[in-house]
Amino acid sequence: GKRIETFRDVETAVADAPEAELLVVRGCQKQTLQMKTAPLDDATTDRLLLWAGAVLQAAPAAIAAQRGQELTGVYVSSRFHGSPAARYSLPAVSRVIEVDGEKVPDLDAFLHAIIAKRDGADVRLKLLDIRGAPSMVCLRVDNKYWPTAEVRRVAGPRNAGGQEPFHWR
Repeated sequence: GKRIETFRDVETAVADAPEAELLVVRGCQKQTLQMKTAPLDDATTDRLLLWAGAVLQAAPAAIAAQRGQELTGVYVSSRFHGSPAARYSLPAVSRVIEVDGEKVPDLDAFLHAIIAKRDGADVRLKLLDIRGAPSMVCLRVDNKYWPTAEVRRVAGPRNAGGQEPFHWR
């Protein structure tokens, strides 16, 4: 063993290793644990959907890992005041796993499920909260004032000669 004091020490110690042996102290007792490692993707969010006033993105791996949940569904990161998402209580920090009974494991499946919904249509969403508890929310689509839009992170500067490593479009 090597003494670990920072998160960077952990990253360095287990880089490219499939497993790590940890000595931890719990309840005044030393325990040795074998833990599998997982590569961390340094990319942050690279795609957003704006739908019914909700800001949606792929489910963050960190939340799934911290909570011991599957990495599935569409994560509701926030919602705009006055939007259908707010009016019908679509909670932020939850995951949409079904739209009208159709499973939505990712953003593409979600987009496919909602793309044909007309203005004024009622939509039933099955959610999982941050603890994994299921719930249902129904909301009425308002495409006139809250249309669906997609925003993507694009590599390179927005303008020729720019210095940004990426921009949003």
